[in-house]
Amino acid sequence: AALKRAEAAVTTARSRLHPEHRELTAAELRVAASTTREMVGSLTSAAEVEGSLGLHRTRLAELLSRADRTRTALDRATTELTSLPAAIAAHEQSLTAARHLHSLLDARTAAAAQAKKRLEAATHEAAARARLPEAEERAAAALTTQRAGEGRLAELRQARIDDIAGELGLTLADGRPCPVCGSVEHPSPARPTPDAVTPEQVAAQEEHVETLRARVTEATDRLARLRAEIAALAAAADGLDVDAATAVARRAAAELTASLQAADAVTTTETALADLRGRSAELTDRATELTAEAARSEDAATQLSERLDADTAVVEAARDGHPSVSARRAALVETATRIDALVDALAGRDAARASVAEDEAARDADLAAAGFADVAEWLAADQPVEWIAAREKEIADFENACTRVKAGLSGPELADVQLDTLFDDIDQMVELERAAKKEMEAATNERGSLRDQVRRTKERVTAIRAALERNADCIAETADAVRLGQLVAGNGDNQLNLDLAKYVLIRRFAEVLAAANTELARFSGGRYSLEHTDAKKGNAKSGLGVRVQDMHTNQVRDVGTLSGGETFYVSLSLALALAEVVRSESGGVDLGTLFVDEGFGTLDPDVLDDVMHTLEGLRAGGRTVGIVSHVTELKSRVADRIEILVNEDRTSTLRVTA
Repeated sequence: AALKRAEAAVTTARSRLHPEHRELTAAELRVAASTTREMVGSLTSAAEVEGSLGLHRTRLAELLSRADRTRTALDRATTELTSLPAAIAAHEQSLTAARHLHSLLDARTAAAAQAKKRLEAATHEAAARARLPEAEERAAAALTTQRAGEGRLAELRQARIDDIAGELGLTLADGRPCPVCGSVEHPSPARPTPDAVTPEQVAAQEEHVETLRARVTEATDRLARLRAEIAALAAAADGLDVDAATAVARRAAAELTASLQAADAVTTTETALADLRGRSAELTDRATELTAEAARSEDAATQLSERLDADTAVVEAARDGHPSVSARRAALVETATRIDALVDALAGRDAARASVAEDEAARDADLAAAGFADVAEWLAADQPVEWIAAREKEIADFENACTRVKAGLSGPELADVQLDTLFDDIDQMVELERAAKKEMEAATNERGSLRDQVRRTKERVTAIRAALERNADCIAETADAVRLGQLVAGNGDNQLNLDLAKYVLIRRFAEVLAAANTELARFSGGRYSLEHTDAKKGNAKSGLGVRVQDMHTNQVRDVGTLSGGETFYVSLSLALALAEVVRSESGGVDLGTLFVDEGFGTLDPDVLDDVMHTLEGLRAGGRTVGIVSHVTELKSRVADRIEILVNEDRTSTLRVTA
């Protein structure tokens, strides 16, 4: 019965295994179980990777979303930044126009005042011209009246003359001479008319004519003054009539208003332009930051995507058709457990078979001892009940004997023999076997995991070695370029630590020193000259070092040992030389203005004369030279100057002398 149960257990265990495991021997099954557990252990890292896939996908989505947001913000910033130059240019043009309009304010104010005067003159001229016809009519009427009065006076005078002849005729007598002609004969003397004109009438008419003449003179004078006024007003109006003068005045007023408004426009536009430039700088920095941030996010997303693809490939390979790595591990664990169950079932079947074999051997021995050749012969021996009862009694007697033996074995003389301990040890060994089996399973899993780690480590080492080889090749290929770059940057084999830009600058500086020595020789009386030095101070890079050659002592001096006056004219020599070199190196572009700030008080009179002669020569050559100094002596040598006068209340005023 036990063997049948063991066979049934084996059959059941086999049916639960994969077909490729069903026909394996116990030893092969143990190897398969060990291999399966190693595979379970090797899947540990894959299971961890599988567990992190979700987080990595979430992280990748976040990085891509961040990159998209950054790119969108960058596009907005770039779009706005692209539009800013046009806006800045427009504001600059507006600012230039506003400044131009504002610069015309004084001229337009004067023009508006002049236009106003012309308009007033044109208005007064029009009013005067409106009075001119009446004045001319009055003058003409007065003249006509004068002429009529003068005609009447002539008539009266003639009539008076005629009447005087009548009066003389009355006084004539024959033989007496005429008082007019002297004749003594008066054949037909004149006689007074009835309406004779009296002297009073002539005098009255003469007085009336004088009055008329005075009126004519007054009218003509008034007319002349009016015409003179019209001429003066016409000249003041520049020949413009009221409409033309009004148009000119309105245009001048509009231009003046535009110039006045330009002042506010200048301030507003300058503020807006500063804001636009600040915004441009801000957007430039923002675009740089966004570009770097987008690049970082995209690089991180690319790396994470590549890692995610690799991890996904590893996980897919580790799943091997299962829903997940954990499911495959569980399936493998179940397979190993089922293999162990089959191994145990086979061991149980072998034990049952051994037990059956032992029982059959014992049975055969008993049959042989009883005189039976085999079971068939024993079965053939059919004994009666009495015989069976006798045999049962013998068995009972044997069992009683066994009981007595056991009782004897439990006596005090055998107290040191721990028979129960032997059975306890068996249970303990079974537990130890189970624990060892579990440890073996854990070790097998760990061994599989370590093998997987070793495999992945070898792959990484191979990749690192390949990268190192590529890096070495890249270093070899770019060695010349790197060396050249280091030399240009003043590093590496560049013993002077001098970069290319500074090297070129030093060569130009040598030209400046050569030109400066020409001026310095005149200022110092030939005592000093400047020379370039490449000497380094401490760890600093060599560069534009200058030292002074003193011809009197034939020694080289540091510029720090020069006196204040010497330092001044050395600096002035360098400034003049730099201006000359810039002019010669820039296609004739001249530095037309030079300011010398202080330092004149440190010069002795002879050097001051040389310096002033040099500056006057620059001025004569077309340059503008400005001097800032407190030296009183310079006032007599500088004709055009601006003096700052400090008042008693600590305020100051400017006085311009030209």
